[in-house]
Amino acid sequence: MISLLFFNFRNKFLNYNQFEQLSKNLSQIQIHKIKYKNKIYSKDSETRMTFRSFLQFKLQCKSRPIISLIASEIFSIIIIPFLIAYILIKGKRCQIKKKKICLIKFDTENFILPEKYKDTKKQIFEHRYLDLKNLLFIFRLFLMTFKIGYFFNFQFLFKLIKELSLFYPFLNNKNLKQIFVFNEYDFTISLTNYICKINGVKLINVQHGDIIISAHYSFLEVDSFYIWEKSYAPMLKKMQNLCKIKIFKKKRNLKKRNIKDGIIGVLEPQLMHFNYDKVKFKEFKQKLFNELVNLSKKKKVIFRTHPRYSDFNLSEFDNKNLIIQNGKSENAEKFLNRCDIIIGTASAMMVDASMMGVKVLVCKNDLVDVLSKYHFFYFKKNVKVINVKKLTENV
Repeated sequence: MISLLFFNFRNKFLNYNQFEQLSKNLSQIQIHKIKYKNKIYSKDSETRMTFRSFLQFKLQCKSRPIISLIASEIFSIIIIPFLIAYILIKGKRCQIKKKKICLIKFDTENFILPEKYKDTKKQIFEHRYLDLKNLLFIFRLFLMTFKIGYFFNFQFLFKLIKELSLFYPFLNNKNLKQIFVFNEYDFTISLTNYICKINGVKLINVQHGDIIISAHYSFLEVDSFYIWEKSYAPMLKKMQNLCKIKIFKKKRNLKKRNIKDGIIGVLEPQLMHFNYDKVKFKEFKQKLFNELVNLSKKKKVIFRTHPRYSDFNLSEFDNKNLIIQNGKSENAEKFLNRCDIIIGTASAMMVDASMMGVKVLVCKNDLVDVLSKYHFFYFKKNVKVINVKKLTENV
């Protein structure tokens, strides 16, 4: 009950509004590019990467509710002194004794290193470290934002301290050649790249999920950015990112199976896909349920909830023929390998399925109306956008 209340609070007051980003992001990116062109393309690395981090932060803030921004500012002002004290007291440097060790921020089933680094052992960040010199550097960057007229940026300062303190323990290490991150959406990534660069370490980002043209991914700078498919490159360039773009051939093995016994996989729709319109979302879910009930009379239908953002009321899909699967219970690729058809509204798993050769049916929604105008996924031969009422006839 408590987790559900927190989820609803977060959705209403704290989350980014994706449609704010989608409707205004490109114009906002262009406005900020023109206004700060001399900064984001400066030959001075510190200036360039500071402004890239800060502009990514500011554009993300534009799609957040005002209550979220105020709450984050208050929280940051209160917590920063305690965070600094904790890191100064408990923080420690770490040594990497062997070569061919790569640091990663976190590990998930989707984090697969490029083939070039297949023999490299992964080590996850475990400690934090800052000394007074590091702190003065971070505060100096924070004060730079005041000079351009922004005065409520303590959450920017808090995040810099929190994130950069994860990297400082490992810098000045002769055996460390590269650090991998998996989070192009993190606005601290450009400044992380700066502190890595001045310490002779390459910061490499591996695409963590589907990428759309959004303020979330704008202005970032890393040494290299590995993407799943070359068609993502133009999107990254439109968002004014600065990095060497490389293609990352993520292995997607599709097993041969008997089509007659194939499973229909259904990915949980999200309220944000319908521009947060609860009435429209409720109507869609009812239509989807009716179609799935009809399909389940002839085929095995598995409805998979989102592993992290699920607040789905499963009673709405209560039917003896429908199988409900918790998104955390099975590896995404294993699930896709059992399916002959994937049905959904929008998901990185659907992009993965299309690259594995699985037939993908995208139920029309507000988010798709925007993305289908430019995203390569919607132009693939095994992907079809349909009206949910015509789902049965398209299976």
